[in-house]
Amino acid sequence: MGAYFVIAMSFVVLSALQTIYYGLPLIAPALGLRAYVLYAPLAFILGGCLQEAHIRRFIVVSLYISIPIALLVYVQFLSPPDAAINKGTSDEVEHVFVVVAGIVRPYGPFTFVQAQNTFAAMMVAVVIIAWDQRKRFSISPMLLAPAGFAIMTMGALSGGRTFFGSAALVGCAYILAGLTSKRVRTGIVRLASVIALAAGFLLVFVIVFPDSFEAMSERQATAEAAEGSTLGRALGAFAEGVETMASAPLFGYGIGAGNNGVLQFLGKSGFEFGETEGGHIINEMGPIFGALTLLARVAMTAWIGWRCILVNRLTGDGSALIMFGFSGYLLAYAQITLQNQLLSFCWLGMGVTLALCRSAMRHKAGLR
Repeated sequence: MGAYFVIAMSFVVLSALQTIYYGLPLIAPALGLRAYVLYAPLAFILGGCLQEAHIRRFIVVSLYISIPIALLVYVQFLSPPDAAINKGTSDEVEHVFVVVAGIVRPYGPFTFVQAQNTFAAMMVAVVIIAWDQRKRFSISPMLLAPAGFAIMTMGALSGGRTFFGSAALVGCAYILAGLTSKRVRTGIVRLASVIALAAGFLLVFVIVFPDSFEAMSERQATAEAAEGSTLGRALGAFAEGVETMASAPLFGYGIGAGNNGVLQFLGKSGFEFGETEGGHIINEMGPIFGALTLLARVAMTAWIGWRCILVNRLTGDGSALIMFGFSGYLLAYAQITLQNQLLSFCWLGMGVTLALCRSAMRHKAGLR
């Protein structure tokens, strides 16, 4: 708690000096400090307060709501960009994201496609945990089966590479949870399960939604031609932060100055200080404080990941490690200081991850 207070006050002091020096509107440090400082404690509060019954309720409710959200995504996918269900509060359609011309990237109930893809990726982790711990949490197959198909539907119609990358990380975490348990057989079974799940998803993608498969294939080819390979783009996100260090002011342009809400307030749009998290943070905080912030996030991610592995090793319960497969990337390098909805998913996911760690240890000790 003391370390967090020192770090938080450092952010406040730096933000105040930047606001005075650059004459930023007060909305900039307000939104900036919220993203950098105020959300982080929620993960540890959730981790310390959620009991086994609360975790089960989170899983069950998430499975239930995934079904109507998948139906909404399906309707959005079938509807043209100018349909009422795909438009925002105005009649403008030029800002509606599309996979290819005429086929939208569904937003679901969210205001941006990235949040819908992140929700779908989180649900991959939730459904795997529900399946793996179905007896412990008393998850009915009558709920698990339609929810699983709903998540496949959301993924197949996502139209974005983010979902596929995040789902792959969750699958890798599930396999790792088996390989780091005390029983080798568990790792082999989980590896086979992931292969079967991937094969099932591919069948749903190709056979049930052929239009989405063709559109996604076309988008992938176009994206690779414009941006390079998916792996290259992911690695480029890290490189942008390093490159930004050479041009950013020593103490940055101001915490929160590149926030979407601040840019809208100033009558601007786009990614003023970079699209990736590294470039955005370095520009806002400067090379020194920005690099320390990124390193702190990576270090916290590594610490929580290692804790999940130890809990899995001690208890044989890989639930926390599976959820970490979703939340780890968000904390390490996702756009949580830029996209408010990703910020919420990040700390919610980390809170559930920590709660699953605690629950596994209590469950092994015979506590509830």
